[in-house]
Amino acid sequence: FPLFFLSGALFPIDNLPAWLKFITLVDPATYSVDALRNSILHLGTYSFELDIEILLLFTLIMTLIGIFSFKRMKAV
Repeated sequence: FPLFFLSGALFPIDNLPAWLKFITLVDPATYSVDALRNSILHLGTYSFELDIEILLLFTLIMTLIGIFSFKRMKAV
């Protein structure tokens, strides 16, 4: 729930303080909401391509962390 709340879906993230804005930049939901807003309304903060690239990067990183964790768990 907190990740969705800070994603910019409910209010613009431009008005947030700098420390909270940093948290929204590492939240994948921010880029999902922005890509959806960009594809429907053409009003995204970032380009649609950048949103998709960042989401793919998050997916790759989390997949690699999951694979590493699973292999480590099996070894123990």
